[in-house]
Amino acid sequence: MVGLIHVVRDITDRKRAEEERAKLEARLREAQKMEVIGSLAGGVAHEVRNPLNAIMALTDALDQEVGANPEYKAFMMHMRTQVDRLTALMNDLLELGKPVEQSKLRTESLTEIVAISVDAWKQSKHGKDREVVVSVAGPAEGTYILADAKKLQQVFINLLDNAAQHSPAGSPVRIEVPPPAGGKAEVRVVDQGAGIPADILPRVFDTFFTTRRGGTGLGLSIVKHIVEKHGGTISLANNDPPPGCAVSVVLSTLEEI
Repeated sequence: MVGLIHVVRDITDRKRAEEERAKLEARLREAQKMEVIGSLAGGVAHEVRNPLNAIMALTDALDQEVGANPEYKAFMMHMRTQVDRLTALMNDLLELGKPVEQSKLRTESLTEIVAISVDAWKQSKHGKDREVVVSVAGPAEGTYILADAKKLQQVFINLLDNAAQHSPAGSPVRIEVPPPAGGKAEVRVVDQGAGIPADILPRVFDTFFTTRRGGTGLGLSIVKHIVEKHGGTISLANNDPPPGCAVSVVLSTLEEI
């Protein structure tokens, strides 16, 4: 007698475990890469800072001597612009190399951090003439997280800057705090720009990647570094329907930490 025996084995759990392990390994590799980049960047910034300060001092002295002369005015403006750009780059590199110190984490109100960030941004160069629409859901008012408040303020100020620079003049920038769910709190920063091409979306948080002329490609990578050191996640997606895109920062509420 001839027969067939079929053995069926459900490997769903094993496949899911393998996928989770692969994701964890990818996150670990990314964290190790960022640690190396941050350490190297911080070292380079420290080495460059002293000669850069000397150049700044010489530029100031030269400006006092010849700055009033129309013949040299354009040259002096160009020198100062480039020095300022290098200074901003060095500050970004130093920030990339700084860890989020666990000893500085405190119980903080997420909505207060957002409010302080918005107020500070409104006083900045990019924010003083822009409208910001803040939308906080009622249940979010009582959301507390474990955080370095100044670091997270830097995150939201940077994201507001980025949103304003990619939005048409006169259009509002939105920052939204929906109700927390499942032990997680979210903050969304929404712009009204042209959106991000699909082939660029996966690279927006990469260190030194930028599509903006004069950009350093460090702003969003620093933001990602800070958020992940707080145990959170950050993502960017185009709005549906358009226009613009939204950056979502998700953090654990205090009860889940």
